[in-house]
Amino acid sequence: MPARKNSCMMPEALRRALERERIWLRSEELPKDSFLQYYVDVGHIRALDSNANHLVSGRRGTGKTHLLGAFKEYINKSSKNTFAIMISILELSGSSTMTQGYIQSDRLARISARNQFNQFIRIFFDRFLFRISEHTSGLPHLEKRIVDNLLQDLLSEIELGSNFSEILNPDIDEDGSDRLANPSSVTFDPEHMIEETSDKSTPTSGSIDHQRVRMLVDKILQASGVELMHLLIDEWMELDKNIPSRVQNDFSQYLKKMFFNSNRISVVIASIWNQTSLYERSDMDTSAGIQIGHDIEHTVDLDTSFFDAEEEIKTFCKKLLFLRLSKKSPDLRKFELANGDIDDVFLVDVFDTPQNFKVFVAASHGIPRELMKIFQKASHKIQNDFQNNCICQRTIDLVAQNIYRQEKRETISPGSATKAMWARINDYMYQEKRRVFIIKDGAQKTSRAFRALIDHELIHELPMGSLPRWVRNKNRAFHIDYGNYVDWMQVHSSTIDEIVMESILPSWEGIEPSDLPNLTVEVLPDKDLYVICLHCEGLNLRDHPAFKKHGFCLNCGENPEFERSLVVT
Repeated sequence: MPARKNSCMMPEALRRALERERIWLRSEELPKDSFLQYYVDVGHIRALDSNANHLVSGRRGTGKTHLLGAFKEYINKSSKNTFAIMISILELSGSSTMTQGYIQSDRLARISARNQFNQFIRIFFDRFLFRISEHTSGLPHLEKRIVDNLLQDLLSEIELGSNFSEILNPDIDEDGSDRLANPSSVTFDPEHMIEETSDKSTPTSGSIDHQRVRMLVDKILQASGVELMHLLIDEWMELDKNIPSRVQNDFSQYLKKMFFNSNRISVVIASIWNQTSLYERSDMDTSAGIQIGHDIEHTVDLDTSFFDAEEEIKTFCKKLLFLRLSKKSPDLRKFELANGDIDDVFLVDVFDTPQNFKVFVAASHGIPRELMKIFQKASHKIQNDFQNNCICQRTIDLVAQNIYRQEKRETISPGSATKAMWARINDYMYQEKRRVFIIKDGAQKTSRAFRALIDHELIHELPMGSLPRWVRNKNRAFHIDYGNYVDWMQVHSSTIDEIVMESILPSWEGIEPSDLPNLTVEVLPDKDLYVICLHCEGLNLRDHPAFKKHGFCLNCGENPEFERSLVVT
């Protein structure tokens, strides 16, 4: 390892931080109720703090779960009249089984969506009950009794459906007020109610009236003095991960009926953008789901939110690393300046030179989980000895290369369409000797193989704001994984110094619009989902109602011959 050029001011403090610290690579591994204290906020928490509905998108490891967890803690700790409930789609028993096959039948997709939503509202009720109990503990007896009655009605609606709840309580108004004539006739035991409902995964009978549930939730919030409830939904794409179906659309429709259009309820959904489907319009008259820009706002894009400039990315990464280490070794807080910024001397202690830190950020692609993983492995390689060593470019390159070889590359099945797509991208890198490539905008939505490469972090989308206008008009740009690039450079005996100029945002200097064809990689659509019009080369979804009924191209309106076989090679 190369010798340090600069002395380390606090080597023992760094060693203590790494000896005491478990570098949590997933937010789920953080200590209980500590999401907020480990979160580096760049304005996202404030952006979600309203009664609007929000979509949070980002690749794996960009901090979607961490943001939702930090926002939940922020709301529940700082506001008396507001609370947040968080539910992960992974908690639903049907979500994982959906990935085992392609649901070709709309009827089966609807059944799956309904069953998963029924589980979802039971989990919601348990957590809603807990939060409401906290808010009503200090209410006068009669006011609390009103809330209790409404909760009983809500439970009846969720567990039994409208036809049963009306039979059980035929003479009771929806506000619960007429029960006050005999308060002792109704008992309310939160612990008993949770115990009775927590193990049920399917409806007992009856049909749940989603709008009535929303009305009851609204009345309960009002009677409890709660001004706003935030419903946070994580891992949305797990409803039908990588499986083209209408499960997400139908689940969205149920969610919309039950929780939208209320000024006391804000819904926040976190998902991977390329695996998200919230809205479907089957024809001109019918639609299902949540419409972005109308029902919900795409408020936070964690792939691009702090990517306006290279220096902003470096600042974020520096704060994240400092926060993790200084929590376990308080002596490191001496590097924190009066205005909250972190002294660059901290980076000198860890990386020795600015260039090493630049390579560290580039290797992580700005993904928090990847950044901490590289730091963890690089620190281990130098045995946490910052007195004599540092995390240098050579160490970073070796770590990134090993992560690619041992983890990322192994996620691709031999002989699969994903493997073929990956080979095509690697061929491009060999021919053009570049990491950056371009695809036509929208092509990523037609190929599960391409989306799998994004999910496995083998390619990384570049923020639209960093692209020249002639690129972003009709295209999207991607970076090939840094570890793969290092591996390719070494295999082809290229000088490792050539990688020094690599950064998280590529330079477009010297590249002209005329170079676009040479920068473009073709993405072949899934042959079981699309047919190509030979007249305009447009794609037509096989199951689209208009295409199935009339057979004409939905792009050009012609009725030519179609290429019936899309062979992925």
